[in-house]
Amino acid sequence: MSGVMTKAVVIGGLIAIPLGLVAGSGVIPRHLLVIAAVVAIGVYSIAVGISKPEDRRWLPTLMLTALLVKLAGATLRHQILFGVYEGEGDAVAYHQAGLQVADTWRDFVVPSIESAGSGGFGTHFVSWLTGLIYAPFEPSSLGGFWIFASFAFFGQMFMYAGFRTFTAPPAWRRYAILVFFWPTLIYWPSSLGKEALLIFLIGLATWATARLYRQFKIAWLIPIGAAVGVAGLIRIHVAALLVGAILAGMVFSRGPRGTAAGFRRIALVALGLAAMFPLVLGVAQQFGVSFEGGFSLEDLDPAFSDIETRTQTGGSAVTDTGAIRSPADVPGAILKVLFRPLPNEVANLQTALAAFEGVLLMGLLFWRGPQIFKNFRRVMVWPYLMMSAIYTVGFVFAWSAINNLGIMTRQRSLLLPILFAFIVGLGWSDSIEDPSPPDLRRRLMAPGNRANGASATPRRANRTVSVS
Repeated sequence: MSGVMTKAVVIGGLIAIPLGLVAGSGVIPRHLLVIAAVVAIGVYSIAVGISKPEDRRWLPTLMLTALLVKLAGATLRHQILFGVYEGEGDAVAYHQAGLQVADTWRDFVVPSIESAGSGGFGTHFVSWLTGLIYAPFEPSSLGGFWIFASFAFFGQMFMYAGFRTFTAPPAWRRYAILVFFWPTLIYWPSSLGKEALLIFLIGLATWATARLYRQFKIAWLIPIGAAVGVAGLIRIHVAALLVGAILAGMVFSRGPRGTAAGFRRIALVALGLAAMFPLVLGVAQQFGVSFEGGFSLEDLDPAFSDIETRTQTGGSAVTDTGAIRSPADVPGAILKVLFRPLPNEVANLQTALAAFEGVLLMGLLFWRGPQIFKNFRRVMVWPYLMMSAIYTVGFVFAWSAINNLGIMTRQRSLLLPILFAFIVGLGWSDSIEDPSPPDLRRRLMAPGNRANGASATPRRANRTVSVS
């Protein structure tokens, strides 16, 4: 523990120097530096607390560094919003609505969600929640960015902890580098808005799901239900996709053995299906899909057409591909949802950075593709990997209707952490210790065979002596 404390003091001193210079220059308000220091201390303490012997040497430092990078990404996004886009963005609307709603909270009156801001219910809810967060103080817009970026960061910490529950130590650092330092995850969910909150909620849900898959204990439904419920208030289609993927992990892959675990599994599947019913109805109502007289994929066409029309505006709009309506549409949809804009579509610095990231992701998949194909059977063994696969497929299918590369680049942040779990879990042979038949030593040490095992070893030794 003394070594950890010494390391913490040294790191704190190194951080205090640039913070002091920034505070003295007046570039960033001093109260924001206090908030950053408190969050940094909290992150480092949590990282020390959750670290295991295999990652204790590097995890606290990595997470603290990642937090500082995250806040830098939030600051950059804030500067671009006001310097390039002249304050035209959803984050400004959330901030202004939050300031107004905070006054109502300070009077110890709970405002109605519909009275917060404007737009759809999800937008109202985020404005309402922003006012609640602002109630104890009155932060600047940059402060709002930092607060929401911190929410997203804690979600990424949950995702790392969840990934660690079913993988071997060699995979932990690989996933940590991807989930904490991937450019999209540093920049896009680091502003005041829905993506930051959803990253936090998805992280909480996936962490609890990873725990749930270990023994199928129903108690883990509490954090999953809370996370999915709040996510449904923000974007109900994200909540529905997440619940569907979690259910697929329970149904289509192996789980813990035993009669009790089997009964709990059946009960969890039943509860999951019951939860899916209102979510599917909510998604259908939001996108104008009717279930009268049965349902087919053709019934989704009006909803897809509406999304394509509404998002096909602005300089980032595309017309060469749309929603998946047939198998022939799948390659173009995968390309758009995962990788575009491509280098030949670069129009400015922002699209150049997005194109670089798309090429980087494509290179990662090509690099680890053969190993992913070789280890694909793990998907049927580990529920978390099945969940990741179904979530990715569902995301590509549903988000393929978005015909704006700017929107798609931002929305991709809701997919990448789960996609990275899939890539790292399958892309290296040492990422997961595949279950295999017990070796001789384990069989001999089994409770029913210990006596036989104890006598077997000397007999083997005697045979060896007689041969020699």
